[in-house]
Amino acid sequence: EQILESPPTSVEAQSIIQLLHTLLKVDLSDGTVQWPFLRGRALWFASRFAQLISEDAAPEFVRAAASCLTPSEHNKIALRVAACKALAVFCPKMSPEFVKPYLPHIYSALHGLGSNELAKSDVEDETQVLELTLQTLALVIKADNEAATKFEPEFSPMLLQVCIQFANDPMVPGYAEHAISCMAKIPECLPNLLKRAIPAIESLIKTPVAFAQPPVLLEAAIRLLPHLLKHANVEQTAIVHRHMYKNLLDLAASDYDEPGVLQSIAEVLRYFVFKGGHEMLTWGPHQEPQQNLQALLDAIARILRPDIEDSAAMSIGGLLRTTIKQYLELSEHLQAGLPHILNAVIARLHTAKVPHLKITLLLVLASMARINAVGLLNCLDSLPPPPGANEPALDFAMKLWVDWQPEIQGEYEIKLSTTGLACVLATKHPKLGLSVQGEEIVDVNSGIRTRSKSKKNPSKFTQIPLATKIVGLLADVIIEQTQPVKKEDLMYAGYAYDDDEDDEDCEDDDYGEDDGNEFSGAGKDDGWLEALFKAEHDDEDFEDHEDLDAGIDPLSQVNLSPSLAQYLMAFAGDTNDLNSVVQMLNANQQQALASVLQPTQ
Repeated sequence: EQILESPPTSVEAQSIIQLLHTLLKVDLSDGTVQWPFLRGRALWFASRFAQLISEDAAPEFVRAAASCLTPSEHNKIALRVAACKALAVFCPKMSPEFVKPYLPHIYSALHGLGSNELAKSDVEDETQVLELTLQTLALVIKADNEAATKFEPEFSPMLLQVCIQFANDPMVPGYAEHAISCMAKIPECLPNLLKRAIPAIESLIKTPVAFAQPPVLLEAAIRLLPHLLKHANVEQTAIVHRHMYKNLLDLAASDYDEPGVLQSIAEVLRYFVFKGGHEMLTWGPHQEPQQNLQALLDAIARILRPDIEDSAAMSIGGLLRTTIKQYLELSEHLQAGLPHILNAVIARLHTAKVPHLKITLLLVLASMARINAVGLLNCLDSLPPPPGANEPALDFAMKLWVDWQPEIQGEYEIKLSTTGLACVLATKHPKLGLSVQGEEIVDVNSGIRTRSKSKKNPSKFTQIPLATKIVGLLADVIIEQTQPVKKEDLMYAGYAYDDDEDDEDCEDDDYGEDDGNEFSGAGKDDGWLEALFKAEHDDEDFEDHEDLDAGIDPLSQVNLSPSLAQYLMAFAGDTNDLNSVVQMLNANQQQALASVLQPTQ
C-alpha cells in the first residue's frame, strides 16, 4: 500500500516498475509455458501493481493474461483463475483500445471457463471460480460494446442458466445478474437479450405453474426482470409487460406469501409503472385503464397487509411513490382510492418492525405531501386509528415521521422527506400544535450513564409542538448542508443499531459515557452525509443503487437550503409564528435558520 501511494518517481515505485518489466520479459514470456506457477505468480504481482504499468507495456500484460486463459496441457484451472484475476484488474484501468484486440480470445476463454470447462475441473470450490469468471466477464462487457454485442448469443444463455441453476447460492446469481445488467445497458444487445430471456423467465413465473415452483427459483427468475427493464424503452417495456405482468399480478393478489418473491414482484411492477407511465394502463390485462389501475392497487394493498412479513413489503414504498407520482393527478379513480391506500400504509407503519420498511412508507407520505400537503393531512385526519393504536392516524403518522426523519439515508430520499415536512409546515394545519418528543433531558448530576443505568432509569424527553420539531429538523438539514466534513466521519456512515442483548457482559462498565447509542443516529448532524453522497456517486455502478425516481425528479437538483427558506417564510407569513418557534430551538439551529432567512427577509 505504501508503494502504491508513493509518487511514481520514488525509489520504491521505480524498483517495482523495473521488476514488472522483468516479469514481462522472463516469467510471462512464451518460453515459460511449462511453468504455470511462475506465470500465475507473475500475473498476480502485475495485477497488484497495475497502476504502475506504463501504457507501452499494458497491452503486453493483457496479451499474457489472455494467453493464460486458453485451456491447454499447461494452462490448468489455477492459472486460468489467476489470469481472470489479472484481467479483472487490468480491464478497468486501461483504455479500451489496449484491450479490444484481445477481446474475442478473452470472451471465448471465459465462456469455456464458465460452462463446460468448469464442470470438468478438479477445483475444490467451483462457485469461487464461477464468481471470478462472471466478475471478469462483466468488466470485459464494459470494455467494448461492439464485442459484447457480437458475443451476446454465446453468453446470455449461459448467464440465464447460472442465475437459475445457482439460485440457492448467496453470491453467484448476483455476479451473473450484474453481467446481464452490463449487457442490457448496450442498446444493440438488449433486443436479442430480451428475446432469449423472456421465454426462459416466463416459463418459470407463468401461473398456475408458478405456484408449484420452489420459491427460490421463482424469485431468481423475477429478479432478472429489473435488469432488463432498467434500460428498456417504452416499446421494449410493453413487450415484457405482455408476457409477465398478468402473471406477476396473479401471484401478488393470491395467497402466495413468500417474502422474497413478493418483494421482487413489487420492484418489477414499479419498473412497469415508471417506464410505461399512463400508457401502461392501456396495455392490459383488462380493457379499461381504470380496471388495470385497480388491479395494481389491489396487488399493492395485498402486499401491504400487516400479516405479510416485513421483508415482503420492502419494495412496496417505492412502488407506491412511483404509482402516485404517475397517476394521482391524472386519475380520479386513484384520488378516490387515496383514503384506502393511506389507511393501508398507516396500518403497516404501525406493525412494521424493520426500520427500512418504516422509512420507505414514510417517504410515501412525503411524496403525497409534496403534491398536496393539505389534502394529505385532511385525509389522514379522517382515518380511524391504526389497529391496536390509541391515537388518531394523523397524530401517529406525524410523530413517527419526525422521529424517523434523522434516520433517513440517501441524498434524494433526504431531500424528499425534508421538503415533504416543509410542505406540511407551510400548511399551518391545526395539528402543527400536536405535542411530540423533543430534546433529551440530561441530568448533569447523574454521573456516567451506563447501559444498566439506562435500563433502570429510561431517558426522558421534553415535549414540544410539532411545528417546532419540524423547524428544528429543517435547521438540522441546513447545518448538515454547510458543515465541513471530517474524513474520519465516513467510518461510521450508514445505519448502526445497538443490541443491548449482545452486550450484557458490559452493562456496568464505567470506561465512559454509554447510553446505548454510541454509533447510532445515522443522518444526524455528524458531518458525514454529504461526503457519503459523493462517495456513492464516485462508484461506477451507483446508478444501480439510486432511487428510480431520482433521475427524473427535479428535486434531485434542488439546493435544499434556499428551498427550505421559502417554505419557512411561507410558514412565517405575516405573523410571529416562526419567531416563537425559533426561540425554542438550540443555538446551532437558530444560527442555521438565520443564515438562510436573513437574505430572504
